Formats: sequence, C-alpha cells, structure tokens
Amino acid sequence: MSEVVELITQREAELTRQEYVRRRIEGKANDDYSQQAGLIAYLTPQGYEKAVEVCEREGYAIAATLIEKINPNLVAIQLPRGVYSIGGGGAKFYQEASDDWKHSNRAEKPFLLEYDDVVRIEGSADELWQNVDYQWNGTPKTTS
Repeated sequence: MSEVVELITQREAELTRQEYVRRRIEGKANDDYSQQAGLIAYLTPQGYEKAVEVCEREGYAIAATLIEKINPNLVAIQLPRGVYSIGGGGAKFYQEASDDWKHSNRAEKPFLLEYDDVVRIEGSADELWQNVDYQWNGTPKTTS
C-alpha cells in the first residue's frame, strides 16, 4: 500500500512541477528581483533605445559587446554585474551591483523601463521574469 501512495505522491509532485514550469514560461510565476548579480534583459527595440539613451546621457553607456540584436522584435543586453527589480509600473535595472550586493542591496548605474519595454529577464541565479503580453521571442501575444 505504501508503494502506491509513494507513486501517487511522485506523480502529483511531477504534475505540480510541470504546471509551475508552464505558468513560469507564460509569465504567470515571475521572479520580481535579482537573487544575485548577473542578468540578460530581452527588450523591445524601443526599450533598448530608451536604455541606451538613459545610460549614455547619465555617463555610463552600455558596452556594444554586451548588446545583441536577436530578431526585429528583440534585443538582448547582457549585464554581467547587473541586477533588476520589478514594481511601481516598470523594471528597474542597475548595471553594477556591489560585491556584497546580496547583503547590502547596493547597486549603481540605474535605468528604468516600462513593462511594455521588457520582454524577458533571465538572472544568473535562475531568476526569470517573462512579460505576459509577449512571446519569448518578442512577438506580442494576440488577444482574442
């Protein structure tokens, strides 16, 4: 009898995990902040332009080697020491987190983008934030 219970428990746990993964990919189970430094932000072309403009204006331009145009709808910006937080109507990014960021939450070189500018964020500690209004490739989801 205990073997049957164990099999049912394992099956239910796997179904729950699969459901969580599906919700995460759809943007319905997001991580709203960085656990550690390092991220890739996938932005719309407009979001990319805003980020570059703000950073250049503030004197801390994003290096061209950290930028990759994925397709016409998507531009990736890699921030090896970057962190993010979501809230208040948008996504706040910092290009450089302090070495003790996990304890101090200190970071420099900020830029703020609206939700519509951000398609996806992948963090180094397996954080994921996916905009529910976009497919993973930057294509807007259609509403029925």
